[in-house]
Amino acid sequence: ISEGEIDNRLFAIARGEFEVSRGEGADREVQLTRLGPGTITGGLAFLDGLKRTATVRAVTDGSCVIALERERLEPMLAVDPQLVYKVMKTLLRSAHKTVGQIDKVFVDTVRYIQGGDS
Repeated sequence: ISEGEIDNRLFAIARGEFEVSRGEGADREVQLTRLGPGTITGGLAFLDGLKRTATVRAVTDGSCVIALERERLEPMLAVDPQLVYKVMKTLLRSAHKTVGQIDKVFVDTVRYIQGGDS
């Protein structure tokens, strides 16, 4: 997954560890978090079709993801309302966790700039 790209896929991490970062093109890349097996990533762009908000890279050998294309999921959602709820709940939990981690990086950065402990 590359920050800024447009993609219609959602990824579930099956094996390995992945690093999430932002600011790749600005020579100021910041690592936000690491993800492991069972984690979903790529949910925002999957849902809204807009540009990716972060870069995700494998950091361990043998890392593996399972990709799901939006066009393959949409027909299933049309016939199973319960599946819609489960998918949305999973994606929102993942996004909520990521936003929390970004907030922590932001707060730590502000504290550092202000001369406080990080």
